[in-house]
Amino acid sequence: MTSAQRRPLGLMLRALIDAGLNIYGVLQTDGAVEVDGKMVGNIGCTHLTIGKGAPVTGNIRADEVLVRGKVKGTIRATRVILQDSAQVEGDIYHDRIVIGRRSIRRRVQQQNGDDRNDRQSCRTWQQKSQRTEPCTQWQS
Repeated sequence: MTSAQRRPLGLMLRALIDAGLNIYGVLQTDGAVEVDGKMVGNIGCTHLTIGKGAPVTGNIRADEVLVRGKVKGTIRATRVILQDSAQVEGDIYHDRIVIGRRSIRRRVQQQNGDDRNDRQSCRTWQQKSQRTEPCTQWQS
């Protein structure tokens, strides 16, 4: 029996990495994870929230990822939300992506290798980003 089967109905499994906590290793859960501290290692969960100022170094696999802090590694998710304070260095694999206006600071690199340095190119790329192949590299 899994932990999800043992839980009463309506209760969501949630892990919290508080601001004063540093985690080194792999974090895998059937529930949600909120990171406000430092995480070095891979994360697998259903919903991941990375708090503003929280650094995560490692690969992420989740149904939904909300980034307010810093990520260095690959993100694989059905839905990715990069808020204005997000800083991501790595590849993002997604079905849907929402990007805050100030999330893109230096470069968007499309699969064909073209560098896009201006905001208009970034907006055009955002409108076409409803695909699942590896297509983005974000650096702040």
